Amino acid sequence: FFVCCIASLWPMSELKKRSSKTEKKATTDESYDEKLGKVRAQESKLGKVMRRAVTSFVLLGFFCGLIYLGHIAIIIAVFISQVMLFRELVNVRYKPDKSKQAPFFRTVQWMWFLVAIFYVYGTNMTDFFNPQGTETRKLEWFSFGLYWVAFVITVLSLRKDCYKYQMGQLTWTAVCLAIIVGQLKSVVSNILHGIFWFVFPMSLVIFNDTSAYFCGLLLGRKILNVKFLELSPNKTWEGFGGAGILTIVFAFFFPVALVQFPSLLCPADAVDGNCATHPIFLPKNYAVPEQIASVIGRTDVDLLPIQLHGLIFGCFAACVAPFGGFLASAIKRAYKIKDFDNLIPGHGGLMDRFDCQFLMQLCVSVHYSTFVETITVITVPFVMKYVNQLSTEEQGQVLELLKTKLGVN
Repeated sequence: FFVCCIASLWPMSELKKRSSKTEKKATTDESYDEKLGKVRAQESKLGKVMRRAVTSFVLLGFFCGLIYLGHIAIIIAVFISQVMLFRELVNVRYKPDKSKQAPFFRTVQWMWFLVAIFYVYGTNMTDFFNPQGTETRKLEWFSFGLYWVAFVITVLSLRKDCYKYQMGQLTWTAVCLAIIVGQLKSVVSNILHGIFWFVFPMSLVIFNDTSAYFCGLLLGRKILNVKFLELSPNKTWEGFGGAGILTIVFAFFFPVALVQFPSLLCPADAVDGNCATHPIFLPKNYAVPEQIASVIGRTDVDLLPIQLHGLIFGCFAACVAPFGGFLASAIKRAYKIKDFDNLIPGHGGLMDRFDCQFLMQLCVSVHYSTFVETITVITVPFVMKYVNQLSTEEQGQVLELLKTKLGVN
């Protein structure tokens, strides 16, 4: 994390240095694919796989450590990741010569990032821990104050000879905020509702990405010799389809393993990690359709409801989430860079690894609020959370009503 924090303060990444050197040497008629092919040709395939494998295991260790530390540690890690991701994206359009003419403008970009982060994290925390409190209204007013201050400073930072460049940078900043802050707003909400809702979707994307790589390696262009997408010429229909089938199967069975760890299922406001198990994680009997029952010889089956929800998540992770990666590929092609950064050996930058996670986490958040949160679990901690928000006089009235109902003098 300290490395991430220091890296986020670098004015320009090694990526930009390499990119600028490459652009100077490259001829104007040399395409992005040709340059990328030369870079890949210099890399040992086995060495690349080994670097990626070692780094993946190290990242997996950090990931497990974060899960062990709990909700707050994961949220802090997400925040640091957002800082790094924003830095990588804004650096894509960074032009040192132009920035020297408007030296304060990069500070303006980060100012907008901090304003957006403050509002998103503030609303997530207050909506979860104190949804009926006055803090929510105060937060909105304070956030609006930060917004207009940032707006005024932005206008004052505009320079006569840099209007076009600065307008382009402002537009790019808005795009970066939509991708990094807007979509990842759902991540904090998912974590607060339970670590399961963070781990499960992230695991699906990782599994789909890994499956696509090996399916493409084994079957690529052996069944369908048709180009998959211009944006990603190395992707194949076999890799995409094979990974899709495997991911859906994985999404159906993996929740059974995760529910064995009760700490993953509890929300952030659970007392000492103890909470009532949500009905979605409890076994339920389902009738089997006659056509299937005649084949398997059973008329009913016990499943966890989350397994059926998992099928929806699996389909999304297989069919929609990869388009986040395709968008990242389009950005890299547009600006002729191989990776967004070189922070992670063998993988590139955080954006190269998390590009598909944004849509997946957003999908889970929307699905949860639509189909899962409606199943309200009434517990004593749940009731007390709202009772504590009442005034002393109102709490006294609740006490008297309970005494009357229970017949206690």
